[in-house]
Amino acid sequence: MGRKSFEDPPQAVVKDGVVEISGVLSSPHEVEENKTLKRRIYRRTITDFVFDEDYGEFFSGIAPPDPSELIFEGPLPQRHLRWAAYTDRDVEIGSYYVYWIGDEDSEKNGEVYGPMAVKVRDPEIYWTYKKTVERMEAIKAAYPGMAEMRQFGQSTRKRPLYGIVAGNPSKLLAFTGYVHAGESGTEILLPALERLLAVNRDLLSRAGIAMLPCVNADSREKFVTGHPSYIRVNPNHVDLNRNYPVFWDLPGYGYGLDTNAEWSVTYRGPYPASEDETQAVMNFIKTLKPRGVFSFHAMGSICADAFCVPSAAATDRAYCQKCLELYMPYSKGFREINSEADVRLPPNKPAQYLTEWIYQEFKIPAADLEFNGKDYEKYGYTKRDRTDRKTLDLFRERHYQGMVNALEVLAQQP
Repeated sequence: MGRKSFEDPPQAVVKDGVVEISGVLSSPHEVEENKTLKRRIYRRTITDFVFDEDYGEFFSGIAPPDPSELIFEGPLPQRHLRWAAYTDRDVEIGSYYVYWIGDEDSEKNGEVYGPMAVKVRDPEIYWTYKKTVERMEAIKAAYPGMAEMRQFGQSTRKRPLYGIVAGNPSKLLAFTGYVHAGESGTEILLPALERLLAVNRDLLSRAGIAMLPCVNADSREKFVTGHPSYIRVNPNHVDLNRNYPVFWDLPGYGYGLDTNAEWSVTYRGPYPASEDETQAVMNFIKTLKPRGVFSFHAMGSICADAFCVPSAAATDRAYCQKCLELYMPYSKGFREINSEADVRLPPNKPAQYLTEWIYQEFKIPAADLEFNGKDYEKYGYTKRDRTDRKTLDLFRERHYQGMVNALEVLAQQP
């Protein structure tokens, strides 16, 4: 712009279902001028953005704002001396928006700040980091002596990565969520745990459950506060599920990408277990020594019962049988299962996955939980970031029943 009104480009973020457009004014002169300057904020509703197909480039070439898209004109409200912010409350859950900030002088030169793109997501379906931690603390407080909250590491940006453990610690099923930030975790896992503690106390005395529900916490927070497109990597641009010290030296080319390339969303990182989040997950598994691990994936805060098993275990019949002992009852929470052939076990390709590391180190059942083709025929809208509360409730129920079934089997094991 002709003059620098803001120290850095303003940003638009979603907070509690509204959009806040804010920036730090660049100088005392701008602070004074802002008190009388008529800022102009423009908003455009976007209807043709396709989640998981469109990314940042969709907005980079977008047409400039039209006068009819003006939603505010006047001095930009100052929250503190240099922090100025405008809150747009006239937004709808599920909608994509683009914002610009200008003023009379800058617009004469065809210059505005923007585009700033956001999606307003349902805060009941997409929990913030703060809400996740508060729910874990509430569970611990409601069930003293039964539920324990522990820190297992930290995120890239130093958020504590908390896990919660409930029930018999010698026979644990472990769950991880948000290895990829645009996928599934907390919103299914913690309600299931609350219900287990409320109505399955006897079962938990015989078998336990452990959850690290929000692994990629920094990128998940970015996602739930409005980032419009799918996020896979952590802030270091590393795919956490390709950062484990098994097969790390084996390049992967899934999705037509290259795990060697730093620009790739499947980038494996500069060295094995380079990421704080990876180290936290490894600490979670090493410390708790669970009997089985379920890592939640898929998209739209939803995953199903397609158990992607370690590629290295494909010919290990004893291991596969051990897996089926847990996977069959878990799947019965989702559908009618009459035989082992009804359990969905798509093999992973050799890669640096958490499941591969667990198999090599501990030989315990481990799977990435995904959707499969039949699920997507019916629930494919979740892949488009259109999960609704009814669907989330349905899958909460299915995962809860799966957990109960698997814990019953585990409780009977020596």
